[in-house]
Amino acid sequence: MLGSNIVNITVIIGLAAILLYVKSRRKNNTVMQSHEFTMIPSFAKSELSNLHFGLFISSIIPIVLIYINTATWIVGLVLISIFVAYMYQLSKVRLPSENGQVPSEEKNRLKHYLLFTILGALGVVISAYFLVESAVGIAQSVGIPQTVIGATIIALGTSLPELTLDLKSFLRGHPGLAYGDIIGSSFVNITLILGVTLFVPALIGTPMTMDMSVFQT
Repeated sequence: MLGSNIVNITVIIGLAAILLYVKSRRKNNTVMQSHEFTMIPSFAKSELSNLHFGLFISSIIPIVLIYINTATWIVGLVLISIFVAYMYQLSKVRLPSENGQVPSEEKNRLKHYLLFTILGALGVVISAYFLVESAVGIAQSVGIPQTVIGATIIALGTSLPELTLDLKSFLRGHPGLAYGDIIGSSFVNITLILGVTLFVPALIGTPMTMDMSVFQT
C-alpha cells in the first residue's frame, strides 16, 4: 500500500508532466509559454477542499502508523470510519450540469461502460491471485523480505491500471480525472484497504497485529 502510493504520486505525475511537455513541444515546435502548459486542473472550491483533505489524510496516516508499535483491529476500525466519512463528504459535492437531460446515446453507452467496468474488475481480481503467489515465490527464492517485494514489484504492478488511465486522461485534456484518481487511490489504499485488512480478521475470530517498526527504515 505504501509503495503503491509512492508510485501513484511520483511516477504517474512525473511521466504525465514529461509526456505533456513533449506533446506540446511537438505540436507548437516552439518554446512553450507558461500559459500553454499546465497540469493543474481547475476545481470547484468545495471539490478542491475535499481533494486536499484526501491528500492530507493519505499522507499523514502512514507517518502516524509507522511510529506506533503495533496496529490492531481498533486501528482498522478507525481507518474504515475515516474512509466512510470522506466518501460521505464527497457524495455531497455537486457540479451544475450543462443540460437537463442525458442524451439517449449516452444512456446506451452507459450499459457498455458498466459491462467493461465489471469485466475489468474481474480481471484485476483474477490476476491478483497470480501476482501475489508469484511475488511470494520470488521473495522466498531470492531471500528478499516480502516488505521490499511489496513496495517494489507489487506496488508497480498494482499501479499499472492507474498509470494507463491517468496518462490517457492527462494527454486528452482531463487532468481533473487523473488527479482525482491518484488522490482517491492513495486515500483508499491507506484507509479502506488497510482498515479492512486489520479489521476483518478480528470479525472471523483470528485477530492480527501488525508490527509497524519494520516500516521505519
